Amino acid sequence: MILNNEKLTVSASLRRWAVLALCAIVAASSPAFAADEDESGPGLDDSYRVADLRPQYKACIRASGAVMPDMLACQHEEVAFQQGRLRAALARISNGPDGYFKDEVMNWQAEYMRHTDANCRDDDEELPVGESESCFMNRYANRADALEALADMSARINQKKP
Repeated sequence: MILNNEKLTVSASLRRWAVLALCAIVAASSPAFAADEDESGPGLDDSYRVADLRPQYKACIRASGAVMPDMLACQHEEVAFQQGRLRAALARISNGPDGYFKDEVMNWQAEYMRHTDANCRDDDEELPVGESESCFMNRYANRADALEALADMSARINQKKP
């Protein structure tokens, strides 16, 4: 029995390290975590400007004819969609088993959103029209991608537990 318990302990420990390693790989490969300095400002990465957005959004922007109110409506719709994806993925993780993984994801999420709010919010209205909305849209889409990958990975790992 002791040998079996030791194997279970090692197995759980290995699983924990595997989860952390996969989280690190997902984080490192995500544009949301690749910090560099460029025209967006010091410390801001591509996740503020670039995301894989829905074809519906791209079609909406094309159909807007570059009319600003129509373009803003497209952005508002896409922000709401990406925010919904982000919340759904976070809920999947939150509904999973309690433990280190969930705690760390929630901590990372709080930090990600703090940075998003600080860098995308246009309290002084100094950014060009639509720039703040675009920033939130890209950040939410990138974070939703990362959280969906983590939720899928967590679900697979938790299904395999004895």
